Amino acid sequence: MKTCPYCGSHIERMDHQYYYCDFCCMKIDIRIIKENHERLEVRFRDFVLTAYIDKTTREIMTLSTFEL
Repeated sequence: MKTCPYCGSHIERMDHQYYYCDFCCMKIDIRIIKENHERLEVRFRDFVLTAYIDKTTREIMTLSTFEL
C-alpha cells in the first residue's frame, strides 16, 4: 500500500506524477512516496544550543522547524 512520506496515511494516485494525501491536504511527488506507513527520515540534533535555552515560547515559535 502506498503511503504518505510525511504522515504515513494511505494516499490516492492523481496522475502519473503525483499522489494526494487527504490528511496533509497536499500533492506528493511519486519519487518520495513510501509504503506500509513508512515515513521520510527526519534530521534532528541530539543537543540544544545554549543560545536557545533561555528563550521564551514566543521567541521559540519564530525559529525554523529544523532549529526546533
